Amino acid sequence: MLLGLDAREYSILVIKKLNKTIKKDLPTTLDVEKPYFFQKLDNCILHIAENERINVSSQHKLFQIIRKIPHYFSLLLIFLSLFGMKSNNTTVENGLAL
Repeated sequence: MLLGLDAREYSILVIKKLNKTIKKDLPTTLDVEKPYFFQKLDNCILHIAENERINVSSQHKLFQIIRKIPHYFSLLLIFLSLFGMKSNNTTVENGLAL
């Protein structure tokens, strides 16, 4: 936290405001009000940080790649679960019928 600004809370606020703004233009939006949405994003950050830590290690490149595979696989699963997440239909909220 720098100068009273929590980066995670700020990111959550920005994502929620962005999602609210795009509801006006897009027929569907992600349901970012579910707590597991941000938990999944936090898990992504942890896996990416671990891959960065592996990158700066002095291990042989082959071993680095092997150590990173589980993290890439976990990221893929998280992205797929986010992709498959139930979305909000905004056409009803905007008064549009498709």
